[in-house]
Amino acid sequence: MKFSSDRRFILYMILPVLIFFAVTTIILLVGMFISPHEIIGTFVFVLIFLIISILVLCYILLKPKPTFIFNENNIIIKKDNNIEEINIENISKMTYYRFRWFYIFILAFAQLPEGGCMKIHIIENNNDKHLLGFISYKNAKKIKKLYPNLLNIE
Repeated sequence: MKFSSDRRFILYMILPVLIFFAVTTIILLVGMFISPHEIIGTFVFVLIFLIISILVLCYILLKPKPTFIFNENNIIIKKDNNIEEINIENISKMTYYRFRWFYIFILAFAQLPEGGCMKIHIIENNNDKHLLGFISYKNAKKIKKLYPNLLNIE
């Protein structure tokens, strides 16, 4: 099975913010013709956030995605022209943490003890750790069928 990093959920989270700032910028731009001295500070503030949202969106869309190939004997990780292979016999634990909506409020993708959701956390017998993300829950269930005794979905 071959999967690439699934960044669609980040796109879905940023798109409403981008639309909000774009509409607010247009409203403030129209308001600048009516009363420019009172709105200029707010307009600049909203415009900065609009530009930041656009840059983040471009980064998400243009950055190359890592690819993960899951076989019966090994897992191959292709990331930034590097190929890494993990032998299944050397894996002691694999855990997948599902996305939960309350994670948004506590910055789950970087700050949770497990290191983030929508990722497969692999621990080898020699305590080497690998993080495979972002993987959708639907794809994680397919991987669970391949490794039923090895992968835990939480």
